[in-house]
Amino acid sequence: MLGFIAAILSGAIIGSGFLPWLALGPLYEATLFDVVRQDPGQVVDSLTSGNVSPLAWLFVLSFPLALASVMFNVTRYRRLLSLVTGLFPVICAIGAVFGLRDRVRDLLGQVPDVPGRLVEVIGQGVWVYVGAGALLLILSLVASGRR
Repeated sequence: MLGFIAAILSGAIIGSGFLPWLALGPLYEATLFDVVRQDPGQVVDSLTSGNVSPLAWLFVLSFPLALASVMFNVTRYRRLLSLVTGLFPVICAIGAVFGLRDRVRDLLGQVPDVPGRLVEVIGQGVWVYVGAGALLLILSLVASGRR
């Protein structure tokens, strides 16, 4: 049963890439899938440029790791794999919170005065990514199982 729950949560991390990560009202929504689909060459060039932060690598690697977690946890619960899979999104979220204000200022030229306004542009994909990672991390910390 724990393996099935871990697989579902890992699948939610993967599925978050198909949900909006940036939502600017009814005018614009962007998913990770859309970004990669529009110009995969630019994504590959960016990743191979050598200017990618460790946090960005954790983010990128969290998706194949979640796929591995789905595949291995379906048959039997793998606690260590689930722990690491859940830890990546949580670390990415914490790092993003600390760097978000500067990034938004660079993109928009100003930062919304009210923190709630910033939350308004965050799409469902971000919440699913972080929430599934946090739940998977909690499951891995409190549930016993095969390492």
